[in-house]
Amino acid sequence: MLREGQSPEEFEKLTGECQVGSTGSLCKDLRDIWCPDPVEEMKLKPRAQLVRKRVRERKQQVMTQRLYLTGLLLWNLAAYWLSPRVSIFCIGVSCVLKLLWDVTGSLDKIWKYDDEFEENIKAKAGRNELEADDLRPIVQAENRYQDFSDGGTYIAVFVGQVAMMCFLVYYLWSEEDTPRDGYKTVQKLYCALSICVQVIASSQTGASFYDEIPFWAEVHRMWKDDIFDKATNEYRLVVPNSDTGETMIRSERSDGIAGFFPLEWYDLWGRVGASLLVNSVFQHALVLAVPLFLLRIESCFDFVKDAVAVLYVVDVDQLPAPKQFRQIFDKARHKRSRYAQDDPDRKGEESAGRGCTSFWPLAVSRA
Repeated sequence: MLREGQSPEEFEKLTGECQVGSTGSLCKDLRDIWCPDPVEEMKLKPRAQLVRKRVRERKQQVMTQRLYLTGLLLWNLAAYWLSPRVSIFCIGVSCVLKLLWDVTGSLDKIWKYDDEFEENIKAKAGRNELEADDLRPIVQAENRYQDFSDGGTYIAVFVGQVAMMCFLVYYLWSEEDTPRDGYKTVQKLYCALSICVQVIASSQTGASFYDEIPFWAEVHRMWKDDIFDKATNEYRLVVPNSDTGETMIRSERSDGIAGFFPLEWYDLWGRVGASLLVNSVFQHALVLAVPLFLLRIESCFDFVKDAVAVLYVVDVDQLPAPKQFRQIFDKARHKRSRYAQDDPDRKGEESAGRGCTSFWPLAVSRA
């Protein structure tokens, strides 16, 4: 079908390429989904571009899910013939690749989030539509690593999760290095059963680290020095204004203690690293280790009782209910304000902003 903004000559050319064979058509579909032609996209109207983008994202999700299930099937077939230690080594290599993938993808999304935020603020300021609510975070904390109002509780949770994961690895590694009876295993339909358990595990292990990126991007935006000034207690984001030349977004605090962010750099990045290890690497490893646990069960009852229980290792850090970003932020600052009042060395340093009324951005002051 001839697309909007597409000439008949281009349509005939593309149609001819698709008629070469099924392989060519498949390659073109993959190219359209993952690497769309920017020139062709620009020929469409904005609404058509938005619709095509949503359709493309949906196709990407479906294709990614199919590739994921296919990979699980191949891995389960291989795990029943490999020795336990070789399987653990393969899981370790896969976890390293998963870690690198999440780190690079997370950094890219955080930088993209920062750029989009600043562009949005500048665009609204240029139209004189900038309001205080535009800087209010709308994300929620869903695990203890994101809840930085609980002090150092997350350290105990993280140590416990690492210890339980080490016990599971030792349990699998201690088995004698003997060949698998793969044909007998497949006859028992363990392969199909393990895939079902892996799909259940993927939905019962809580949110992955990739789902936490909006939260950490919001924290990073408020923490970095070029956005949040710890000394003057204001957002140093200067955006152009057609009438006055520039606009400064200011903020105030409700507790009268100004000039500091409730997280030190080591605490912030420690939480990010712990969440990355648990909600990315550990989750990935447990899902891949399901067929190894299946081979160790002695009865069907043991499987029902214990096979899914190992997922508790990566689910123990989840909060009973999500917490609003403002709630945990204010609670963390109140704790640090009490600490500053008890410490004479920090009291003078962190009490320069007394007399303020509210932390959240309330006004836009024009210079």
